[in-house]
Amino acid sequence: MAPQIPQNPQHQLSTIHHNWHSVPTILMILSSLWVFETPNSIIERGHFDKAKKQLQRIHGVADIQAKFNNLVHASAASKEVEHP
Repeated sequence: MAPQIPQNPQHQLSTIHHNWHSVPTILMILSSLWVFETPNSIIERGHFDKAKKQLQRIHGVADIQAKFNNLVHASAASKEVEHP
């Protein structure tokens, strides 16, 4: 039977360190499956009825018109800004 050669401890630490780099990536990919659309992003795409329903669901009340109007106004204002 051949004697086992001990592995370099530096190599083991480097392998463990390298493997931990993939954990945040995996977590981000998995969490993106549960991220819901925001009312802002829905309004940006022009789906106003869907945005109202999302606001009602988030706030738990039917009367969200003032909040919806604020979001629409903010969206329109952001489109007017010229980006460098």
